[in-house]
Amino acid sequence: MRALQGEADDAAEPTAVRQSPSGGPVHTGANVSQATAEVGNRLRTMILQGALEPGSVLSQVALARQLGVSTTPVREAIRLLEAEGLLITERNRRARVPPLEIEDLDAVYSSRVLLESTAVAVTTQRMTSADHAALADNVARLAAAVENDDLPAWDAAHVEFHRRIVALTSPSQAQMIASLMDRAERYRRVSVLSSQPREWASRNSEHEKIAEAMVARDPAAAAGCLARHLARTALVLTADFAPEADAICTRTALQMVGSWQGS
Repeated sequence: MRALQGEADDAAEPTAVRQSPSGGPVHTGANVSQATAEVGNRLRTMILQGALEPGSVLSQVALARQLGVSTTPVREAIRLLEAEGLLITERNRRARVPPLEIEDLDAVYSSRVLLESTAVAVTTQRMTSADHAALADNVARLAAAVENDDLPAWDAAHVEFHRRIVALTSPSQAQMIASLMDRAERYRRVSVLSSQPREWASRNSEHEKIAEAMVARDPAAAAGCLARHLARTALVLTADFAPEADAICTRTALQMVGSWQGS
């Protein structure tokens, strides 16, 4: 990928991609205690990696015992994860992990198409030569993982890639996107674990197109490439979960991004 080398327009350091152990947002706000943030990140990881399965009902007492904390940070962490859409609580009932539902998948991916297309366009305009080099390294690690048939390495580099390409948007938008990525991860992981290296290679070609557009400082092209990539992922997942369903929200979001490019 010669186009990924970029020109040495400055000597700035590449932008760091901040994330929790699960790849999700790190809660460090003034109203969130350190204990709550740590418990929230551990619960998030358990949900995203399937240790807490869809539909699981949570016991605050049992979780507190398992994590070695009091019930207070567990209760507060549950509220944080409810706000992110990773847990739901009905009146007078315990919190539970939401089931995997096609309507939720469509809503999550249509939102990602619109928000991340905007964010990648902003990031493209703000990237430095050091950011371009870090992006090229990220893409190279994706390719190496395919060559080595190494799914864990590919998956880690994939998560990093998607967070990197929107890293320079506003902090508020980045936080919203991080939450949507976590919600999407529950669906994507089911598909990834059953996929073959040739499918990773196909996705890598789409990653390369996004990166090339970013290095060329073409925000419209980067937004279009990312929108198509996310929509394709949503349609593949929809076919896996509910072949008869139509991801109408995702299709509409993709059309909207396409109309921006033509205007």
